[in-house]
Amino acid sequence: WLLQGGCHFLGRSATLDARRMVTQMMPPPPSPMSRKVPSKRQALPQKSAGTAASELRKAWQAGRADAALRSELGDALAKGEHQVIQAKFPGFRDDKLLAKEPIESFWTTVATKFGNFPATISLQFVLRPRKDDAADGNDESTDSDIDSQAAPPRWHFMIRARELGRTSMGGGNDEEVHWAARLVLSTSPISKESIVAVVRDHRSIWPDCREVHTEHALCADDMVLQQLRAGGQLAWNVAVTTRDAGAPVEGSSRDLGDCC
Repeated sequence: WLLQGGCHFLGRSATLDARRMVTQMMPPPPSPMSRKVPSKRQALPQKSAGTAASELRKAWQAGRADAALRSELGDALAKGEHQVIQAKFPGFRDDKLLAKEPIESFWTTVATKFGNFPATISLQFVLRPRKDDAADGNDESTDSDIDSQAAPPRWHFMIRARELGRTSMGGGNDEEVHWAARLVLSTSPISKESIVAVVRDHRSIWPDCREVHTEHALCADDMVLQQLRAGGQLAWNVAVTTRDAGAPVEGSSRDLGDCC
């Protein structure tokens, strides 16, 4: 019995030791990672910390500038010192958006005064693909180009301004004043999501016109594009102020008329 009991005890002890050995076994070491370098097309583009910080700073500054313009235009609206214009886009179609083609509105006008005399400024709105989304099909595309082409295209507005006409008495001090109009614009109704822009000086050398680009990026499902799909036109608020710029626009010369 003692021998049997001893065997039995040894058997239990061996079993316990085996169990301990099982529970104390460490997992196998991880398999070595593959050293295969992903292809250029598969590699994800990585931006340096400096580039990311620069883009973040630019976005922050643009946000502050847009907020200031909305506040300025809001004051003009509260005082009734603004105009509402309708920009009509007869050629707006989804196939043009997909083709990343610029879509122009008809020219429209805003009224102002240079001193005591009326003047008119023409405006045109152009829906354009953003610079990063405008070009594709380049055989020498970089990783960032491939990544941007995979993303849905985005658009923005370019605004053209040109003086249409003014009334002037001629002679005297009127010829010494170089009137410049400043236009602050936003899509209507104005809100925190409205597109805003400013034309700081409307003047240009004929036949050129003053052009400004908005920072606001538009995606395919943006409310502004939905409005264009529904009615083919877009309302804009415009506040105009004028000042004496002190000098003619750069590159201009005195117009002596057709006789000289």
